[in-house]
Amino acid sequence: MSIEVERSPHLLCHRCEGPLVLAARISTGWINASGAAVSGTRMVPLCDHCDHDRPASLGLLAFCRQNASLTDENLDEFAALLSGWLVEIGPANIDDADLADALTAWRAESELR
Repeated sequence: MSIEVERSPHLLCHRCEGPLVLAARISTGWINASGAAVSGTRMVPLCDHCDHDRPASLGLLAFCRQNASLTDENLDEFAALLSGWLVEIGPANIDDADLADALTAWRAESELR
């Protein structure tokens, strides 16, 4: 997995249209039903307005307010905060059995229409 982080005054939040503190572009990948590898990226925004109530966001938001740029002295702290934030906002683990049950229920409901 690769992660690219961007801080720019030109980045806007898709939720509130305010300025983003940062955006992380995360590589994703999975194996589809036919066994082929699928890859892509996911853009994850960090917004002072929209993310202020998420526990892992608080530290990263505070860090970004206090540090205009990354230095050798604060890089490890940033990496730890970024990692915690990404774990918190990352995609949920999907249980294959739960997914199969949900698809079966959806198909049964669709047949009733």
